[in-house]
Amino acid sequence: MAKSLISNKVDILGISLSGIIVFLALKILEPNSYIYIALTFLIAIALDNGHVYMTYSRVKKEFKQSPLFFTLVPLSITVGIFLWLYFKIPYFWSFVVYATFFHFVRQVYGINRWYMSQEGIKSGAIDFFLYSLVILPILSIHFNPNMHIELYGKDDFITYESMFLFKTTILLNILALIGWGVSEYLIYKKIKKVNFYRIVFILSNAILFALVGYFAQNYIEVIIPLMMAHGFQYLILSSSFESKTYKEKIMKVFLILLLIGIIFGGIDTYFQEQFDMNNSYLYYTDVVENLLLALLLTPLFSHYIYDMKIWKSQYIKNLVERLEKNG
Repeated sequence: MAKSLISNKVDILGISLSGIIVFLALKILEPNSYIYIALTFLIAIALDNGHVYMTYSRVKKEFKQSPLFFTLVPLSITVGIFLWLYFKIPYFWSFVVYATFFHFVRQVYGINRWYMSQEGIKSGAIDFFLYSLVILPILSIHFNPNMHIELYGKDDFITYESMFLFKTTILLNILALIGWGVSEYLIYKKIKKVNFYRIVFILSNAILFALVGYFAQNYIEVIIPLMMAHGFQYLILSSSFESKTYKEKIMKVFLILLLIGIIFGGIDTYFQEQFDMNNSYLYYTDVVENLLLALLLTPLFSHYIYDMKIWKSQYIKNLVERLEKNG
């Protein structure tokens, strides 16, 4: 029997389809309409900036097991960012952008592995084709002559305009989709079962990344759907985890975490607006501003590293086991 991670509707609409729904909404809505502005604003603040701070609701329990790790990570990140800015080493904002994309991709991979653990299977082929289906469309943006993205400042998104390479990624993407389908068929022939929710999850991510990579017309249509998919998945899974840990209703935990995202994401966004977040750091040295900017970005990069440990912890293994028992 196919098993969902949370529930039938939540897995399909929340974990799998939320990013696609937002992409289509951005295509339908007028860019200057109140709904369009409110939607992008809420996703950027509450789910993107905000989900970083949802991590810290789970750090407390993990801190008791690894206090040195959870102390040294933010200290090391603050020092590292400060030195990067102080010594005017180039490509800092490019590093931030690509670290974020890497974080997005790894979450997709991790969720798929959770689904596969419920089926009791491992497949290097599916891992490879899943990575291909989400990385190739992002790679294509770098070659697209009609797309220019500036997230923090000029040239933070490294591009090389080439219609030939852009079309090559489309061909490779199609081949990856076929390869994934063949791999799933071979696994089905072997074990005589398939997890419907996992198939929907992979297919929806393949569609989402293809939409933002090949059909987006501006950087908003690229970034906001990805923020929605990533942040909403994180909010849902964190809510499930916390509800099991503290024996609270999942909707109550969901609303509390969403409120945390709105409050701290809003504060984070406010302070970001106070800084010149572009490559101007290469041309002047302001020690205090460099230190403040390093402190501002420390929660973001700590979140990236903490997540790699937290989601692999025994608590998550126990969560998956409980979900399996509940069917």
